[in-house]
Amino acid sequence: MDRTLELRWFANEDTPPDRLHDWFDTLGDASQKERSDVYLLTAAPACNVKWRSGKIQTKRRVRAPNSAVTPTGYTGWQECWHKWSFKTDDAPPERDANLWVRMQKVRHQVTKLLPNDIVIKIELTRVKACNETAWSVCIEAESTSPTQPLADALGHAKYLWMNDLPADLPFSEDTSMGYASWLHSVADHPFDAAPSLADA
Repeated sequence: MDRTLELRWFANEDTPPDRLHDWFDTLGDASQKERSDVYLLTAAPACNVKWRSGKIQTKRRVRAPNSAVTPTGYTGWQECWHKWSFKTDDAPPERDANLWVRMQKVRHQVTKLLPNDIVIKIELTRVKACNETAWSVCIEAESTSPTQPLADALGHAKYLWMNDLPADLPFSEDTSMGYASWLHSVADHPFDAAPSLADA
């Protein structure tokens, strides 16, 4: 099981602005992956289930999101997730507008290492689902240890690598959410993306 603390935003636009690409390029060498994932339309934003490359991957948000702010003043929600992965011999689920939805991704990701085996991942991703296209920026702290203080690590990472985020990006609490919430919004099955103790 992995633990991750994530701060993510979505913008329902075709491509990120050039100034965001310029900032991302300053972070260092990035890997690029193209993926086609099949997501389950779950009933709440605290649960994320997908089929990817012969595995079922699940994420459960373990508590209500916390308000977050970047050094440049952008606000959002930090979400703490526990993640599991299981191999399966089953074929990927067929698309069903009320159950399973395919999402195409082109992800650029920079990985940084902090002490105590905490991994920081910063990504710029283009996503498409239900004929809607968006781009997403995420910074996350990840660890396999149940005791590492991810909130401190993510706070440190924000000041190290998000200090020069360009101005006038559509980053706010309204656009900060996980994949499950964004997918529901474009699949016409919306639920409230704001944090609620009932969702955790």
